[in-house]
Amino acid sequence: MFKQFKVAFSFGLMVLSLFAGAASAEEAGKSWAIKMFAQPKFDFGPVAQHSDCQGYLEFTNCFEPVMEVTSVSTSCRCISASTETKVLKPHESGKIKLVLDTSRFQGQRNVTLTVQFKYGNSNYVTASIPCAAFIRTDVWMQPSFANLGSISAGVGGEQKVKVSRTGNDQWQIREVRSRNTGLKADFKELSRGNGRVDYEVTVKVSPEAKIGSIQDSLVLVTNDSSNANVSLRVEGRVEADIQVTPDVLALGKMTPGKESKVTLIVKSKKPVRLEGIAFSEHPDAFKVELPTDEKLIHVLSIVVTPPDAMGEFHETFNLTVAGRPQPVKFEAKGKVESLTTAQDSSN
Repeated sequence: MFKQFKVAFSFGLMVLSLFAGAASAEEAGKSWAIKMFAQPKFDFGPVAQHSDCQGYLEFTNCFEPVMEVTSVSTSCRCISASTETKVLKPHESGKIKLVLDTSRFQGQRNVTLTVQFKYGNSNYVTASIPCAAFIRTDVWMQPSFANLGSISAGVGGEQKVKVSRTGNDQWQIREVRSRNTGLKADFKELSRGNGRVDYEVTVKVSPEAKIGSIQDSLVLVTNDSSNANVSLRVEGRVEADIQVTPDVLALGKMTPGKESKVTLIVKSKKPVRLEGIAFSEHPDAFKVELPTDEKLIHVLSIVVTPPDAMGEFHETFNLTVAGRPQPVKFEAKGKVESLTTAQDSSN
């Protein structure tokens, strides 16, 4: 009997050991999978009811195996998750889009985002990321977010959003904070009384904003002691109002003092006049005659006379356009060689 008990006890220990090993392996998998994400948690913060709230979680494959995203899910329908990234090679990155439903849900929301990856032939690992939001029923926005649309680079743009608060006549917006240097906002009070306060927030994109997509949030800082901050989502895209082709002039191999010509095409969305052109490093090496009339397309002939200094040649141009606060920048690159060197390299 003692022998039977010893065998049963040993078998039980073995089963427990297997379960413990599986659990520890699973936990270890979760711990290394989370390392792929730039932030281990996501918080929408306090947001207005019926506002349009979206966010993005970036992740990078910092491991050797190719990682395949097999599923993305959340523990509550108040936050939906999706991704267009399916396969990540080492050092490649992707994004998960999170959308908060502020119309059907309210109050504090605590949700777990689960992302499952496959690697190798049949190995799976998951990353669990806590997500949170607080949907306020006493604050709302019209429209539901700042949609800037398409903005011309160098010009900037703006969008107005009406922010309302009910139930507190003393409510105030004190400042608007932005993490994006190309994005800021002004605000002014519209009305106050009968238990309601209305503000107009003007979201502005700087003329210096970089070309590309804008997916950001502004924080409205208020005097509310319980929930001081309210998020305002901002979306848009900064596009080049003027395109220079090519954006880098390839000068190739040049001989000191020997003139050559290159052609530059300037296209714009509306007719513009070119006012001037400045050179940062070699002002004596270039000659350009600018047209005086307004056109959609300008074709410029640039005469290049290389300097005596041998080696790599680089120049940055600043093209001034009438009515445009910021100049249009483009570059020229080449190499200055002696006549003998140039002939030897061509043979």
